[in-house]
Amino acid sequence: MVTELSVEDVARIVRLVADASDPTVELLLPGRKRMLLEGIAELVSADMWMWNMSILNPELVGDVVATNVVDDGWQGDQEKSQVADLLSQPKFNQRFGGGSWTLFSANDFLRPGQDLAPC
Repeated sequence: MVTELSVEDVARIVRLVADASDPTVELLLPGRKRMLLEGIAELVSADMWMWNMSILNPELVGDVVATNVVDDGWQGDQEKSQVADLLSQPKFNQRFGGGSWTLFSANDFLRPGQDLAPC
């Protein structure tokens, strides 16, 4: 696990944020998110990535609905569908939801020799 960023990596991150937020470029918010996440995915050698906004149901713990998704890098529709199913599971949302920002690896949900495992 990398605990320090190189000066070059920090410069790349600053450039990514500057490019994605440049007010002189006509690009809607989903396009800006895509630009930023594609750069970060390349920086960290991610296979796939997803940025979503969700609505939490305050009356039912773990009840979350994604309302806006920007993503890329899927091996196919089946993989994307598996992740969407995982993200809609109440147990997943109880663990990672609740309005907090969480970074995780797909390895957190993989069993050796299997596809994405349910929580």
